Amino acid sequence: MRGLPGIEFSVFPPQLGAVHRRRAMANLMGVAALALVVAATVHFGPRLYYRMSPPKRHGHPIGDAEAAAFAEAATRFSGHIVWSSNRSGNHEIYLLDLRGAAPALERLTDDPHVDSFPRFSPDGSRIVFNRSREQWVSDRDPEPWDIWIMDADGRKQRRVAERGFHASFTPDGSAIVFARAAQVVRHALGDGHEEVLVDAGKTLGGWGQEPDLRDHRLALTIRGTVFGAFGVYDLAAHRFIAFAGDSCQIAWWPGEERLIWIEGHQGNGGTRVAWGPSDGKRVETLIDLPGKYSHEYFPRLSRDGKWLVWAASAGDHEPGRADYEIFLWKVGEPAERALRLTYHTGNDQWPDIVPSAPQ
Repeated sequence: MRGLPGIEFSVFPPQLGAVHRRRAMANLMGVAALALVVAATVHFGPRLYYRMSPPKRHGHPIGDAEAAAFAEAATRFSGHIVWSSNRSGNHEIYLLDLRGAAPALERLTDDPHVDSFPRFSPDGSRIVFNRSREQWVSDRDPEPWDIWIMDADGRKQRRVAERGFHASFTPDGSAIVFARAAQVVRHALGDGHEEVLVDAGKTLGGWGQEPDLRDHRLALTIRGTVFGAFGVYDLAAHRFIAFAGDSCQIAWWPGEERLIWIEGHQGNGGTRVAWGPSDGKRVETLIDLPGKYSHEYFPRLSRDGKWLVWAASAGDHEPGRADYEIFLWKVGEPAERALRLTYHTGNDQWPDIVPSAPQ
């Protein structure tokens, strides 16, 4: 209808306001659903791809840069360093012997499946590791793995537990602790007896990974949710102390009441190696490398707490594929003293270290 000159009036049916509200609500729900789909695609899409597609193959030779780094490492440290690498075309376990003037890198496993996550026993005589049940399995898939054990020289390889993931020795070396689906399991190496320490699916709402047991407490990362969590679970009190931040790979500091972990979205390269007390109330930087290789991952302390090994990339995050390089550092020295050990285009991951004598 027409009113005053130059002004247009419209008469709307009374029901039209409700229609607009319903349409606006429908549009809002559509946007929210689209955002959820995008978020799920970003989060889960790469995981599905990496699970299905094997990484590219790499050559095996040790170059001059690695040989020089190994020789320098032997002047600083006496002992062994073990890690998983796909430099031979498939992820195998490698052992670097730094006990003498002529350091040597030896491949301990030779299997068409993926060998990963090697961990020394407290006395350094044995190594526990993951072996995939299928020829190619991504580190993002925690299910199709078995737990294997071998002597530190690669002999007497045997499977000790099926459907296990991320095993580590208990402090006395008599048992291993690992994840099986959503459960964290303690497996006695003497008689094979297994005990479920916690069902993280029921108790913590996710999958417990990288469990590290001390007395009645488990340090572990919780996966299976979009954001995840990490911290310490008290088996006696049935209580989880969640640490703040988007972090993972938490483990006990040997002999001390503190822990180390990888803190995400921090540091020079997007991560840093952090430490803090067991109550989770403080976070300190242990090391955050300057320069190109500052995306730290896979930290591991020696049993005396004096040496740290880890891997770092130039920014690529994917655990089983990125060009991670292994680093060695004496705790407390300037970060610039950290020694890069590997110079290889393959994926070097999950190192562990054991000294042959007090350093």
